[in-house]
Amino acid sequence: MQNTNSYLKYTNNLTKIIIIAKVILFILLYGKLWREGENMKRLIYGIVVLAITTLSLEASGYNSMINNWKSHEDVANWVRDEWKFSNQDARKVANKIRKEGPQIIPAKSAEETYDNPRGWCKDAANFGIESLNKMDPKYKAKYIFIKNRKGPPHHWVTGFQKDGKIYVIDFGAGSHWGDMMGVHGPYDSLDGYRDFLSNIHHGNFELGSLDWWTSKSLKDKYSGNKRSKMLLKKFDDNKDGKISFNEAPPPMKKGFEFLDANEDGY
Repeated sequence: MQNTNSYLKYTNNLTKIIIIAKVILFILLYGKLWREGENMKRLIYGIVVLAITTLSLEASGYNSMINNWKSHEDVANWVRDEWKFSNQDARKVANKIRKEGPQIIPAKSAEETYDNPRGWCKDAANFGIESLNKMDPKYKAKYIFIKNRKGPPHHWVTGFQKDGKIYVIDFGAGSHWGDMMGVHGPYDSLDGYRDFLSNIHHGNFELGSLDWWTSKSLKDKYSGNKRSKMLLKKFDDNKDGKISFNEAPPPMKKGFEFLDANEDGY
């Protein structure tokens, strides 16, 4: 599979070079005809140049690859064989979120990932989402967000539907969470995938929660984060960046055990 993808990428790049060379040739001829005043030929050549230029823009390597794919397995195989997790990219994203807030959670487009197949987990997840929905909108592919009970890093994967069942593609976890990776399903609901993740325990991972991730959930999360900062500023008496049970107001104390998701007493 990897050799096939590499060959396809090579031939697509070669095709682009040939198309560009043809466009340059036609432009030169177009200029010559313009100077000679041959109106009809000039018009024909102009149309040809425009058509070839348009085709060259549309027929990218990524689009050509997608057009040759038949199912979600092709998407999963490409991410597994071609894409690499980058600790450097993951650190850059973490710093960006830390500086600009949780509303900034960037991901490369699928075409950007095709051109540079490395990044962090959300890049891999977005490649799957865009590719599946481009192949067939019936996949209804979306993000699934996995919250790590032990704190960052958290995780994004590709969720989609097929024949009324839920499937998950995850090859974006990196070798440090290698036993998460694979194509998972079919599931009747996310509970099946939740059960799978609940049996995975690492030094820095334990399943906290998981759910479909949409732009609305992102907005809600950001709003919740702003409220949390306001509460922290108001009730964090010792300024340690946390609210303990003793510092919490009475309404919060009633649900403190539920709110304390990682069970650290804050």
